[in-house]
Amino acid sequence: MDKISLIFIFQAAGLVMGALFGLLTKHLNRQLMLTALLTMMSVASLLIPWSQRLSHLYLYNGIFGMGAGAWINAKNVWTIELWQHRSAPVLQLSALMFGVGSILGPLIDDPYLIGHIKQLTVIDNTPIDGLTGAVGNDSAGSFDVNVTVIEDQRLHNVRSPFVICAIIQIIGPILLIIMYFLRKYEKGGDKYMEIEDRADIERKATIARIPYLKFSIIALVSLFLAFHMSSEQNTQQFSATFFQDIQMKLTASKSAEVVSAMAVANTVGLAVSVLVSAVGVRPQYMITYHLLFIFAGLNILFLDETSELLLYVGSLLLSYGFSAVYPAVFALASRYIDVTDTIGTVFMVSSVVLNLFLPFVIGLYIEVYVYVLLVSIAANLAITVIVFIFLQQLINKYCK
Repeated sequence: MDKISLIFIFQAAGLVMGALFGLLTKHLNRQLMLTALLTMMSVASLLIPWSQRLSHLYLYNGIFGMGAGAWINAKNVWTIELWQHRSAPVLQLSALMFGVGSILGPLIDDPYLIGHIKQLTVIDNTPIDGLTGAVGNDSAGSFDVNVTVIEDQRLHNVRSPFVICAIIQIIGPILLIIMYFLRKYEKGGDKYMEIEDRADIERKATIARIPYLKFSIIALVSLFLAFHMSSEQNTQQFSATFFQDIQMKLTASKSAEVVSAMAVANTVGLAVSVLVSAVGVRPQYMITYHLLFIFAGLNILFLDETSELLLYVGSLLLSYGFSAVYPAVFALASRYIDVTDTIGTVFMVSSVVLNLFLPFVIGLYIEVYVYVLLVSIAANLAITVIVFIFLQQLINKYCK
C-alpha cells in the first residue's frame, strides 16, 4: 500500500506544478495554456493502465495532477475576476459540476472492479493466499499454479474505465480551443465584467491601509486550505481501502457503492450551497455548518464498527460536510482581498502542500491501523477550526 500511496504524492506534486502556471498568465494566454495542459492530462489518464513500471505510473499521475492543478487555479481566479462580489454561487456551481463527475467516476469503475483477493482456490481445493502467495501442500506434495490469467483479466478490466474517462476529459480542451477562436480572452478587457460592490471596495481599502493585515488574511486562508483540503483529498483517496479493511470488511463492489453514495452526498451539498449562497448567506456561515457536519460524521465513523447503516450515515455526513467549504473559502477571501493569479496560486499550492507527504504516511499504516485515516482527518479538523476562529476574529476586528 505504501508504494500505491506514492501515486497521491506525485499527483499532489503535479497539482503544485500546475498551480504555478498561474504565475505565467501575464505572458501566456490562459485559454491556450489550459488547452495544452488539459490535453496532457487526458492523455496521461489514458496511459495510466498501460504503465509498464511504477515510475511510469507515477509520471502519468504527476502529469494528470499538473493539468488538474492548472485548471482548478485558473477556474477559481477566472470566476472571481468575472463575477466579483457575485462569485460565491458561481464558485459553488463550478464545484457542483465536479461533484457530478465524482458520481460518474465510481459508477464507471464499479463494473470493472475485482478488489482484494483474499484466497484463490484451485481445482483440488488447495488454497493460495493472495495472487502471488505460497501454494499449499496436499498428499501429493507441492505444485505450482499459474495465476497470470487472473492478473491479465484484472488489467484488462481496469483499462476500460480509464479509456472512458480520458474521452470525457478531452472534451474540456476542445471547448477551450473553440472559445479561443470565437472569443479570445483578454484580462480586464471584457465589457460585461461585473462592477465590484461598493462595500467590497471599502473593505479592501480598509485592509490595504492596515500594515500586515492583507498578509495575515492570506496566511490564515492558506493554512485553512492546507489542513482542510488534506482531509478532503485523503478521504477521497483512501475511503475505498478504509471500507474494505474495517471490521465489516466490505467487498470492493460494496465499497465502491459507499464511495459513490459519498459522491452523491457531496454533490447534493454543493447543489444546496448554490441556492444558499445565491440568497445571500455569508460564506463564513456556510463554512461553519459544514465543519459541524464533518465533526458529526467523524464521530459516527469512530464509534461504530458493526452497523452498515451507521457506516453510510457517517460517511454521507462527512462527505456532505466537505462539499462546499473549498469554494466558500475562496468566496470569503474575495470579499476582503483581490484574488489575483498570484494569490490564487498561493491558495492552490497551500491546498495540496500537505499531500506531498501525508498520503504516504497514511498508506504506510492504513493496513496496520485502519483508523489512521480518521485520526488524520480529526487532527486536521481541530487545526482548521482554530485557524478559522483566528481568521474570523481578525475580520471582525477590522472589517464590518
